[in-house]
Amino acid sequence: MALALHTEYETLSDYSVVDTSFSQVDIGTLDADALQPLNSNLWLLSPACQPYTVLNPKAKGAADPRAQSFLHLIEVVLPALVERGAAPARLLVENVAGFEVRILHTL
Repeated sequence: MALALHTEYETLSDYSVVDTSFSQVDIGTLDADALQPLNSNLWLLSPACQPYTVLNPKAKGAADPRAQSFLHLIEVVLPALVERGAAPARLLVENVAGFEVRILHTL
């Protein structure tokens, strides 16, 4: 199962070696009840880069509204899944220059 905000990600199924269903959803609205049944052991996360990039001198990090969906997953949904023993075993997070020195890197 792939959850994405943008429908362009559906084209990735052309390159997939397994059948993958796609759902377009605002991940900032997801909760543990919605994700637990997926029984996912791996999350591949690609948060918005604009809040963190060193190329943006006005980058606001976690204060940027575009960071909120990622924060929601990490600070709200993931801990709820951990409590239930249903958290993914691995998180892969796309990195952007600047992300590693912002507060989100320590979450």
